[in-house]
Amino acid sequence: MDAAGEFLPFHSGRIVVIPGGRPHAFRVDFAPEALTARGVLARISECFASNDTPILSLHVTGRPGEPFWAFIACEPPDSKAVERIRECLAKTPYVKGVEHSPPVIEGVAVDAWGFPPLLGGIRAVIFREPVLREFLLYGWRHMGTGFGYILYHTFFDSGAAMHREFYSRLARRREDQARLLEHVFRLTGYGVLEVAEFTDWRFAARVYDSVECKHLGEIEEAESMMIRGLLAGFVAASWGVGREGVEPRETKCIKRGDPYCEFVITRRV
Repeated sequence: MDAAGEFLPFHSGRIVVIPGGRPHAFRVDFAPEALTARGVLARISECFASNDTPILSLHVTGRPGEPFWAFIACEPPDSKAVERIRECLAKTPYVKGVEHSPPVIEGVAVDAWGFPPLLGGIRAVIFREPVLREFLLYGWRHMGTGFGYILYHTFFDSGAAMHREFYSRLARRREDQARLLEHVFRLTGYGVLEVAEFTDWRFAARVYDSVECKHLGEIEEAESMMIRGLLAGFVAASWGVGREGVEPRETKCIKRGDPYCEFVITRRV
């Protein structure tokens, strides 16, 4: 089993689909003190359990200085249970307010309150893999290597900005930044990243199940430029250099039949 097989898929969209069912959604607003209080979610869960209602999805959002709230999707047995749950939630300690949203269509409940999605405190845009696939294929087919340069430089700037604005603020040690990068890279869907080496002069990493390279096989001149740029920007910012200060290479690629993509970035003297 490769590294990609060690993880479990998860649903990032706040949409719950129960074919033939009647899923509902609740928004629960908490007082700031709830962020560090004990037993709050246990009390919340009891409101649903005591009304014979399973919780289908639970997302808690917030950090110091931001709104602290929860999106909860469930399937209550009837409208009376919905009202009892609402009343129970409103009486729970640290809860400031409760809102309810019925199914938007049969069998579907959605988060009717959340916007915008955030990644590292910055607005994010989520789109499905087929959109990225068509974007990559169209660009390489019609623009060739020029499209690759656009990808590289765009994602280089993105990787550098993420290092400055996110990774370096949460972790000072290079080793900790690398571990954080591995997790964020995986959770945002690029692939499964393993950083093997990260020194003052050299960075080496493997990417399993690359969302970029898996779609480039039919285009001969295409190569990883999006992920290469992202990693190069991150590394360059860590070293305090610009584009000309790094030399990134993809030494292995699933497009060529390798089990993973391998990126080696060296520092130019």
